Amino acid sequence: MILACLLAKDLAALESLAEELANDGHVLTDNKGKKYAHPAANLLDQATRRTVTTCRALQIHAIATSGKTDHQGKKNETARGIAAKIDAADDLIPRARLN
Repeated sequence: MILACLLAKDLAALESLAEELANDGHVLTDNKGKKYAHPAANLLDQATRRTVTTCRALQIHAIATSGKTDHQGKKNETARGIAAKIDAADDLIPRARLN
């Protein structure tokens, strides 16, 4: 549960840091004319890394939830076949068909 809370905080931080960078830009200039990188850029990078790591720890990343991409075609084919069988089967309770 702690990891989920940390993930939520990091996702909120990502959103606010990205908005700050969009408004201010990645390069800032001080009052002497010296240019430097926006500190939010480094914080955004760190929060992104933490988010990816936390998603892996919680097993909510794409591979854990959907599987490998090379297996998706077979999964989709199976799902379409099941859906076709359900549509073709007679229902005990009739329902309107939109054909």
